Amino acid sequence: MNSIFSIFITGLAAMCFASDSWALSSTSIETNAVKLTNAPSWLTENRVERVTAKLQDTLEWDIRKISVTFVASQTEFDAHHKLGPGVLAFTRKREKTIELGPRVINDNFDAVFGHELAHIIIGQKYTTDIPEWLEEGLCNWAAAWRTGSAKSKNPTIDYSWLSKQTYRPVAGLVHPFRTLSAGNEISDPVKYHYMASTALAEMLDKQCGMHQLLQLALKKGVTKYLSQFCEISDIDQSLKKWIAKKKP
Repeated sequence: MNSIFSIFITGLAAMCFASDSWALSSTSIETNAVKLTNAPSWLTENRVERVTAKLQDTLEWDIRKISVTFVASQTEFDAHHKLGPGVLAFTRKREKTIELGPRVINDNFDAVFGHELAHIIIGQKYTTDIPEWLEEGLCNWAAAWRTGSAKSKNPTIDYSWLSKQTYRPVAGLVHPFRTLSAGNEISDPVKYHYMASTALAEMLDKQCGMHQLLQLALKKGVTKYLSQFCEISDIDQSLKKWIAKKKP
């Protein structure tokens, strides 16, 4: 049974649609890491290579070739993932595939594609060693927040807004469609999920060094590493303090 392992969702990813026209061409783009079909007219091989290279360099991994498909029909795209109207793109790690929907455009391509490539690398390099609660924030850190270009309107974490929301434990920062629901005193649960998960990644990068964490923690277990080497014994208390400190 195929299962969707990751998605990129409207809110933080789709910062700007502007007047960008979304027109498919018959062009296919193929690199060492990616075979991309139904490429839009605005997308070039150099741009695909640039985003891929940044993600591979950041996460220190050469991607084993994957298939990427642009889907022009929103109805068809929604039928493929069945997760509701907010999804911009999704990845199936096991099948090594990414689907990009019609709302992935020139202005947000780098951030969305980079986020999905990060999920692919995590699946290929780390298999199940990265905790689910860390993966979404790590993908945001590696893509939109870490390696985006001028073509991606990189979002920032609204710490003022985040500090006013009801805190959700880090253990719940996995897949937003599995763990977040409307209500519970959070005005926008998907926005909260992505901002909180990325705030967590930013905090860990500042306090531990994300590269060192990825290189060393997996041999010992992330929680044990955080406690012994980063002096983070209670990750929820640490994240609460980080959000409070970072708010304007």
